[in-house]
Amino acid sequence: MATEITTFQNYETLNNVDFGERVIFFKFGGEWCKPCNELEKNMEDIPGVILYNISVNNVEFEEFLETNNINSIPYTQVKYRKKQITFNGVKTVTELTEIINTIKA
Repeated sequence: MATEITTFQNYETLNNVDFGERVIFFKFGGEWCKPCNELEKNMEDIPGVILYNISVNNVEFEEFLETNNINSIPYTQVKYRKKQITFNGVKTVTELTEIINTIKA
């Protein structure tokens, strides 16, 4: 189950936390976005990850989205310790597992 991040400060704080062996997903999207919902459903099939949702409609993230050229959703940041990978669009459970294996290598 995903947790909603509603403030940029919370995002920055969580992005700087070392979650140990846990892989963290920050998914930028919207509740109305079918690909975003499909991606979230696929993430729920992977044990041991933490998912945070960030609404692209949240004005607190406007500058961040613009600065990082995030103009298509879902946009996802995957974090493991000090490593980070990003991707756009929907990924299958197999593709998500490959991303996790790559970032943990």
